[in-house]
Amino acid sequence: MSFLEQFRDKDTYIITDADFDGVSSHIVAKIHLEPIVKTFLYTLTYDRTMSEFVIENAIKSEIIIFVDIAPTVELYNKLKELKKQIFIFDHHITSYMELQPIVENNYFFTEEKCGAKIFFDELTSGQRRRKVEFQYIQLVDTYDRWQKQSLLWKDAVKLQDIMYEYVNWFDDRLTENDKYIPFIKVQLDKIENAKNFYFTVYEEKLAIQAETKKKKNLEIARKSLKIRKDNSGNKYGYFECNSKLSTIGNIILDEYSDLKYIIGHSTYQEKYKNIPNGKISIRSNEGFNVNLIAEVWAGGGHPQSAGADIPLKEFEKLRKGQIHLI
Repeated sequence: MSFLEQFRDKDTYIITDADFDGVSSHIVAKIHLEPIVKTFLYTLTYDRTMSEFVIENAIKSEIIIFVDIAPTVELYNKLKELKKQIFIFDHHITSYMELQPIVENNYFFTEEKCGAKIFFDELTSGQRRRKVEFQYIQLVDTYDRWQKQSLLWKDAVKLQDIMYEYVNWFDDRLTENDKYIPFIKVQLDKIENAKNFYFTVYEEKLAIQAETKKKKNLEIARKSLKIRKDNSGNKYGYFECNSKLSTIGNIILDEYSDLKYIIGHSTYQEKYKNIPNGKISIRSNEGFNVNLIAEVWAGGGHPQSAGADIPLKEFEKLRKGQIHLI
């Protein structure tokens, strides 16, 4: 029996991250799982505390699947008490270190692939893969693991930018499940009908639009940039802008080679929705592990790319340089 066959005719609940990798994991699930499972319930979420996990969906389902995100220890234990079959396809070392001692089986982990690629490789094991889908997943993996030297890098960045340009950020009625539907539908159509992956004419326009926003945000970020030294003597940068934090953080790191790491804060929620928050993005060049910093603040991620949600009171001090992350 193939790996995929164990999901056939099962009531299934799938949880993915709501970033580029997670949304792409959802696309993989729609292609390979939705046609064969009995019920296909899903949640896209950024929240690693699993506050958006729908326990009613889990109760109705035989199989619970996490991709590019992992359950908390408490949630995992609860699902085991409910006698659910759990599958985790993830590449975040922080979650792995917490869960690995208690997970019985079906934990597919490696830092050598993004979540979507781990999921795709397992579901298509032993099958003939469609070239167009494989090309799509390669772009996702290139971007999510920040493979800047890859020949695919420019197109990978372009595809990620396009995904976010599809989103209507100003419609508060949209859930994370709803926001990405236009992007998902277009990619599914390509994978179903094309031999090779391509960008539509409309997507090319979205890419230009994204590039314009990126330049504006880079200018704002440079103006807000503060160079500081943390309590361990590490020189770091702090900046704010509306969006494109990952890309802009890495551009500034390249411009200031003496920085160990850089912290970015998106002002989008404050500017457009009047909602203060302490969410930060942390980036570093190879050799300095920002994941360890994020863990101190109940965040996580990868060695050169991590994030955390700082309590607002502490964040305001960080913003002013009154405290540091370490």
